[in-house]
Amino acid sequence: MQAKFFRYAVVGCGNTLVHWLCFAVLLHLTRSQAISNLLACLIAASFSFIMNARFTFQARLSGRKYIAFLAGMAGISFSTGLAGDLCALHPLFTLIIFSVICFVLGFLYSSYFVFRSDAP
Repeated sequence: MQAKFFRYAVVGCGNTLVHWLCFAVLLHLTRSQAISNLLACLIAASFSFIMNARFTFQARLSGRKYIAFLAGMAGISFSTGLAGDLCALHPLFTLIIFSVICFVLGFLYSSYFVFRSDAP
C-alpha cells in the first residue's frame, strides 16, 4: 500500500499542476470558482485517471471506470468551488482546500472503488 500511495502522490503532483493552471485560465474567463474548479478537475482528472491506472494501480482502462472516477471527482470539485464562491474565499484557498480533499479522498476512492477489481 505504501508503494501505491507514493506513486499516487507522484501522479498527484502532475495532476495538481494541470488542475491549478486550468483553474487559473478558466477563472479568468468565467469568474466562477465552482465552474472553473469543475472544468479544471475534469481536465486534470482525465490525466490522473490514465496515469494512475497505468502507473499506480496497474489497471486496465475502461469507460465505466473512467466515468465512475470523473463523477466522484466532479462532485468534490464542484462542491468545493461552490463553497469558495458562497464564502467569497480567495481562489488560492479554494484550490488548496480542494487539492487536500481530492488527494485524500481521490486515493481512497481510486483504491477501494474505481480500481478495486484490478488490485494485484
